Amino acid sequence: GVERARTAHMNTFEVYVRGDFDPFLLGTWCERKEKHGEEIVERFSPMLAAAVAKTFDEPPAMRPHSPTAQWEGWITVGEGRPYSHINTPPQSVEAAVQRMMREGTLSGPQRPRDLKKRSRAEPDPLEEGEVRHSKKPNRPNSGSRRKKEHRIGRLVFLATHVRARNVDYADHPHVVVGKGPCMLGGTQAVMSVRLLPLPEYADLPEVTFAVKDVIGLTADFESTWRMLPPGRSLLRDAMLEAVERFAMSITPAISREAVWKELMPCTRTAAEVAEAEEREAEGARMRARACAEAVEIEAGRDELLGG
Repeated sequence: GVERARTAHMNTFEVYVRGDFDPFLLGTWCERKEKHGEEIVERFSPMLAAAVAKTFDEPPAMRPHSPTAQWEGWITVGEGRPYSHINTPPQSVEAAVQRMMREGTLSGPQRPRDLKKRSRAEPDPLEEGEVRHSKKPNRPNSGSRRKKEHRIGRLVFLATHVRARNVDYADHPHVVVGKGPCMLGGTQAVMSVRLLPLPEYADLPEVTFAVKDVIGLTADFESTWRMLPPGRSLLRDAMLEAVERFAMSITPAISREAVWKELMPCTRTAAEVAEAEEREAEGARMRARACAEAVEIEAGRDELLGG
């Protein structure tokens, strides 16, 4: 009889790729499976599993100027398998592929899905032996963390690239007083925060920045503190007010020494901070006395010459 063979759905779509690999190694592994009474042919490229390639929706207009020629062209999505994340070490990829080849298949078993929850399935694929949980796992960039970035009352600094624009009071710590999408010069609204520069008593004007343009208080407190000039200033008052607000935000409450250690990990205690301030003040007083003595000496010399 005539052998009937269908093409797997992964082979009905194509993608344009560019990479440092031998195209003759594409589709060298073939598997035949029966589905709905018909035979399906699937092709894989296990020898290229650790190869690095870029994908495009269509051929790019500009070709890279590279000393080594890269192959590029259209391939079916299926024959490019198995795929791996760019950050996965090549030796780990190769070991996994070798194990799958020893087991005789690169496609893996069919994974049953809960049809009731299919529309809400997470976008990340299951690993072998992993079970889909009803609750999403906590991720570093989860929604709870994003909410924290623009929480009302959060203490922040402006990011370095914003400070470079000579924004007023850019070095001051700020407190988040509002949030929401906002047009900030672009064509689309971005999640933004409304900030009040400290100290509060100075009644400085509020400013609005994108969430990506602010960083947490602890990220830049120590370096800003160490750059403070000696003596009282608006910036020093802002920094001290930020310390007070930061201390009040911690529950359960911790000692003032622990607060300073959190903000200035390279400075061990609040006593050391006070000692450093005293040294700065003493240095300023000594410089002032030296200047005054120099003025007196100069005045005395002028008086003698005039007499």
